[in-house]
Amino acid sequence: QAGTAMRTMLTNLTGEVTFVGDSFGELTVQTVKTDGSMRSLGDILTDCREEFSRMSDSEKAANAEALVGKNAMSGFLA
Repeated sequence: QAGTAMRTMLTNLTGEVTFVGDSFGELTVQTVKTDGSMRSLGDILTDCREEFSRMSDSEKAANAEALVGKNAMSGFLA
């Protein structure tokens, strides 16, 4: 189950990752460098963590579920 949740999260962290909320509008995290190569997972998660720090609890839950799905969202938020 943990492996499936991790696979879902990694699959969904490709391309642009966009978060939305009433308090901040729309935020985008880039997962690809300008040369087309993937950014490091650590850098992507650091950016996501920064964006999530701006969200209310309900916005965090909604954006995490939209990004990685209901089964993986608790791991992603941790």
